[in-house]
Amino acid sequence: FALQVLVFSVALFAAWYYATPVSAATAWGAGRIAAATDAIERATAKVQGRQASFEVEPDHETIRRNRLPTDALVDVPVNPLKHTFGLPFFLALLLASRPPGLLWKAPLGSLVVVALAAVSLACELLVQVGLMRGAGGEPLFLFGAGWREAMALGFQLGTLIFPTVVPAMLWAWMDRDTLRQFLPGRGTRGDSRP
Repeated sequence: FALQVLVFSVALFAAWYYATPVSAATAWGAGRIAAATDAIERATAKVQGRQASFEVEPDHETIRRNRLPTDALVDVPVNPLKHTFGLPFFLALLLASRPPGLLWKAPLGSLVVVALAAVSLACELLVQVGLMRGAGGEPLFLFGAGWREAMALGFQLGTLIFPTVVPAMLWAWMDRDTLRQFLPGRGTRGDSRP
């Protein structure tokens, strides 16, 4: 099983590295989340290859408070790859174990992984925006206490947990039979699948 996961991982990580649609979908979702905050009017993703950047438009209060031009935009570069690497890992686990219902489990799990990647990418974007300072050294974008806490938590979860633990948990949930075979006291894998 581990060897199959490794073989599938090599192929899937190579495909993921060059898959612009994964980065585009993640960045699109992140832009919607960022625009829901109280300091950002709009966050438009621009994806070129494997890299992305956001044109962030401050809300009217931020523009007024900082005396910015009404058409002010802030360009923030981000790297979607560090949030989406759980996708090829999840698919490699699923393809190696080939559970019943693979044709619906792979898209459903992929959607969950990409959605969580969008949340973590949005949090990274918001953390970067929150660190920006105006001419007098004061924060350019002011977020409420709830948003600041959510951004910090989302950034930590999105960097440490979502791309690594969630794919393994999704696979374990979607293929409990294979997982049971590896648990102590259950013996070794006894099926004849290659």
